[in-house]
Amino acid sequence: MTATSGWSTPDETAIKFLKAAEEIVFESQSILTVSRVTVAEIVERADGGLSRGAFTHKWPRRTDFERDLLAYLARGVETRAHRRVLGALEGIIDRAGELDDPADLLRAGVDRAVRSIVDSGEMSVIIGLWGVCASDPNVRAAMRGSWEATRQALTGPLSLLLAVVRRQIKPGLDIDELAASMNEMFTSFSLRVTTTGEDPRFGIDEWVRNAMALVIAYSDPMTEEAPAE
Repeated sequence: MTATSGWSTPDETAIKFLKAAEEIVFESQSILTVSRVTVAEIVERADGGLSRGAFTHKWPRRTDFERDLLAYLARGVETRAHRRVLGALEGIIDRAGELDDPADLLRAGVDRAVRSIVDSGEMSVIIGLWGVCASDPNVRAAMRGSWEATRQALTGPLSLLLAVVRRQIKPGLDIDELAASMNEMFTSFSLRVTTTGEDPRFGIDEWVRNAMALVIAYSDPMTEEAPAE
């Protein structure tokens, strides 16, 4: 990877350093750690017996490393957070037999999915990355790619959740549009928190209500088919 020519696919050594730094950033739950983490901390965390010399060979300038780390974080952080959402939805679907009312199951699924993000360490890093987007084209491009990947990843669990709660997408709409709307809502929520500085946990009930409203707007209850004579 050429550190001075913008983001490109990193080589194996660079990935080890970036993954080590990524772990440290997530543990701190602050995007400010990107500029605070030391080379010594990264080298100690990295696998494979890598040295400080190998690090400085990859990134002669600290600013080049920070730029690449931000882009690397942006490529993975939303996917990482959305894995929590997928796990939450799958967990609720597995409990379908415990909740007789489909409406209760739907509310439980949406509530758990939303809280899985807001209560996670990824949320503060996502907020920090959105704050960087305005001035960093590499981060903007990476966040767009992550958005598309997570939209695609949401379609399967959303389809399964709708089937379990006996709802179907309305005619003229499709599950991709619902997944995209969910992602857009998450992005808007993140941007609002970024600009206002509010604690994202204070808006969690509003987010749950809005997510429920989206599902209801995009779907109808399944109709019972008449038995064949």
